Amino acid sequence: MPKAIIITLYIVYTAVLLYVSWTDIQTRRIPNHAVIPAILLAMFAMRWTIGLPSALLGGVIAPLPLIAARFLTGANKMGMGDIKLAIFVGLILGYQLALWGVALGLVLSLLFGFLGVARGKYTLQSKLPFGPFLAAGTLPLLLFLHLPL
Repeated sequence: MPKAIIITLYIVYTAVLLYVSWTDIQTRRIPNHAVIPAILLAMFAMRWTIGLPSALLGGVIAPLPLIAARFLTGANKMGMGDIKLAIFVGLILGYQLALWGVALGLVLSLLFGFLGVARGKYTLQSKLPFGPFLAAGTLPLLLFLHLPL
């Protein structure tokens, strides 16, 4: 596949992550109308980007920490939209980077939450949208380690 098409695909991936982040901040929801087509696009394109085995394995392992969190804390703390977004992240990063993207998102959300508690803006019971942090953990890995320049 030509390099220009691959770069365009990564621009679309970035736009999806930014849109989902904005929507999650505004509504506390990750819309299916954005994440499901993004997952399908990533599944279609994976053989030209990072390869079929890496993408599929990434799509399986990336949501596992979020599924565990949902199981341990309850459905009202971790939404299914976050899990679907993690599947998308795993498909576009591959198994080598999928957990790094999720872990970076978790660290960023913890830092943001702790700073918010320290400043008195949040309490320990406050709910933060996780999509923007997952996107923030994914974008540097996607753009600096995968983008074919």
